[in-house]
Amino acid sequence: MATNNHLSDVDSIRNVLATYCIALDTKSWELLTRVFTPTVHANYPSAVFVGVKPIAEEMKYRLEHVASQHALTTQTALLADDGQRAKVRSYFTATHFGQGRWMGWKQVVWGEFVDDLVKVDAYGIEGGAREGEVGRWRVRRRICRVVGQEGEERIMDGDVGGLE
Repeated sequence: MATNNHLSDVDSIRNVLATYCIALDTKSWELLTRVFTPTVHANYPSAVFVGVKPIAEEMKYRLEHVASQHALTTQTALLADDGQRAKVRSYFTATHFGQGRWMGWKQVVWGEFVDDLVKVDAYGIEGGAREGEVGRWRVRRRICRVVGQEGEERIMDGDVGGLE
């Protein structure tokens, strides 16, 4: 059975996952260290990444020329019996707004994240939280699946390319 703090842990997990969206939309890449473990393994449609830094670099590159709003919608969280691990499935909508010559254009992507999270201590060490304690959670493994998209993908390239 999960800890007595089940609801608090789920709230903590949801806050961590929401921080990912905030980091991308505000381009505050350092916030990603509050989302992922240092050795995260993340499988995105563009590539597989190991570690927070490669994820941050890819997101910075992808979002450099657009304003964005990332939103998590339908979500399920299943805590392991030991209260130290969780499996979360989240649907997302990512809306990207063109800038410069692409002003007024947008691209929308719908998909899902399947995340394995672990509870960490104040130093980010897995399994360091005491039993029954609402801990800090981090994504250890992520699979990102895109289920659909619409709009003009060229907005992601900024002023490079034409409006043919």
